[in-house]
Amino acid sequence: GIIYLVSQFEKTQGQVLGTGLGMLFIMGFMWSTIVSPAILYLLRVKSTGIAYFKDLLIVNSFSPSYFPDLISDYHLGSYSTYKASAVGINIYSIIAVGLIWILVPSLLALYFARKKD
Repeated sequence: GIIYLVSQFEKTQGQVLGTGLGMLFIMGFMWSTIVSPAILYLLRVKSTGIAYFKDLLIVNSFSPSYFPDLISDYHLGSYSTYKASAVGINIYSIIAVGLIWILVPSLLALYFARKKD
């Protein structure tokens, strides 16, 4: 859905491919090591206790590459050292995050595709 949305604004296939690779690099590889800790640091979140892991879960949900980890944490029943349900991982949050990452970009792409024509 995200790449289809990007394709509505880019002129060539090379630009779409480059943007897709850039998004993969940032959201897939750099998110958990650089972006997520930097956001939590800038928000002055203390790195102790369950509140930190709740905030970390929210920040990580902004990356579509985290969705499989979210499902895995739900099935395992734990998130770091806490129970998954204690930090807010339940079937409803998984469905909500999945729908947001699938429906929102797809609907926006459909809107812009119809508006363009």
